[in-house]
Amino acid sequence: MTRPRSFAALTSLAAVTIVAALVLRVYLALVWLRFGVAKLEGGWLTTNPLKPLLTLIGAGQLPSTAAGYAPVARVMVATHADALLSVTIPLTEVAIGIALLAGWRVRTVALVACALNVNLLLSGVANWSLDGRMLVLQLLLVCVLTAARGREHAPAASRALELGSLLAPRSL
Repeated sequence: MTRPRSFAALTSLAAVTIVAALVLRVYLALVWLRFGVAKLEGGWLTTNPLKPLLTLIGAGQLPSTAAGYAPVARVMVATHADALLSVTIPLTEVAIGIALLAGWRVRTVALVACALNVNLLLSGVANWSLDGRMLVLQLLLVCVLTAARGREHAPAASRALELGSLLAPRSL
């Protein structure tokens, strides 16, 4: 029995989608790793570079800060949560990069990355040309992975894009 031509076209489109999503995942992973490692090398674990920045945000001196972030920034400085964030932000960025590169829970990790990007954008410390683009690309990756779940090529997409299917126990 021969398969209809539409199946060949669908298979070809699926292959292109899988490759494109894989390239996107690796690109995002490398960007996150680059930024996280740069912060680690910049001394974020031993210094507190966020305190002056959060002080500016708390004083309302960053014009691009969203309403509501100034009081949060003041509380973070007053409670010394800025010191904790100086450690967790670069470690989170490195973890996002490693997880995306390894293909571990890609959709969940991409959503965590989106949350970090949105927070940076709303606080006024990030720019839309980079973090906005990252946000769109991460959401695109989530959409592609979600769409692949319901298609005939979902097992192939899962294997190519997420490590989870390789680690899942198999029945004999």
